[in-house]
Amino acid sequence: MRKDFFFLSILGHPKNSIKESERHIKKEEEGNKSKPFEVVRIIYTIEAVKMSKLSSMHEDLKAQLVEKLRMAPSGLSNDQLESHFGAGKMAAIAEVVNSLLEAKRLNLFTQGTGLVYKLVAEDTAVKFEGLTQEQMLVYQICERAGSKGVWTRDIKNQSSIPQHTLNKTIKDLETRCLIKHVRSVTSKSRKLYMLYDTVPTKEITGGPWYTDQEFDHAFVEELCKAVVNFVAASSRRPIDALPDSAALLQQLTGSGIIAANTLSVEELEMILTMLVCDGRLEEVRNASLGSANSAGGNARAGLVKFKVAKRFNAPNHLTEMPCGVCMVVTQCKEGGVISPTTCTYMSDWLALNYQELDQRQDPLAW
Repeated sequence: MRKDFFFLSILGHPKNSIKESERHIKKEEEGNKSKPFEVVRIIYTIEAVKMSKLSSMHEDLKAQLVEKLRMAPSGLSNDQLESHFGAGKMAAIAEVVNSLLEAKRLNLFTQGTGLVYKLVAEDTAVKFEGLTQEQMLVYQICERAGSKGVWTRDIKNQSSIPQHTLNKTIKDLETRCLIKHVRSVTSKSRKLYMLYDTVPTKEITGGPWYTDQEFDHAFVEELCKAVVNFVAASSRRPIDALPDSAALLQQLTGSGIIAANTLSVEELEMILTMLVCDGRLEEVRNASLGSANSAGGNARAGLVKFKVAKRFNAPNHLTEMPCGVCMVVTQCKEGGVISPTTCTYMSDWLALNYQELDQRQDPLAW
């Protein structure tokens, strides 16, 4: 009988059958010393079965750990893993963790005095294939920085990577479209790094008021003119019917002057505040609706209305009266050829009705 067949019987029969098979194998080996490789094959097969069982156990623990980490988006610490799996399995869990780290399926963080493991999505892990430890470290630093970005000096301080290696690491990550650099409108010479798909904050980009890192004066001026025109069109309405910031934003987007979601109500209120400070608009508050100072955001938008401000020109008596700009004022004297009594310019100036002029003035003529 073949020894490999006896080995199969060892795996599939009760203890007494196993002992009987072992005695049969030993007896056959004593009678036939010419086949030592048969014994080696049995030992190798036993080891293979052991490895198979260990591999199966490893995969089971791996599946359990991945599922547990998936249910904890903020990650799990060693103490939490030990309380779930038990102290007896922590050595096997360490092997599973190492395999997941090699496959880029785990991110490792320090929290207090311990380590925290956070699961990485499978499709995301594909992007990390072939990354070195330095590249993964820089990527994680950029990830933690979020939409605010992180400066090169801060990356160096946090990672302790030499400058030459750091420059090469950052360049490789940018080539693979894993990170990108942006420049802040407040510091154009400084590069801030963040993940490739991250949208920078408005503090970095300047919001809608900046284009290509430069303040867009033309856009702001056209927006101001459009706002004043819309407010002027409804200036004679009752107070309750005057436009507020939300209504003006709806008119701007509805007329196609700006695209939808270009401005928020809070950003449009910055323009309205500027126009009020310039004397081109007036705020109108309805006391029956409550106090606008205690409201914020969209709540304030319903309490504060806007109308075109009445233009006020402070008179300059030196230049308003004809004598202030008269070229022959040195020859002007009472009883002379040129005198205040006979001056036609003085007569016309005294006949002016400034109240009528103010009423006829175009409120949009700035």
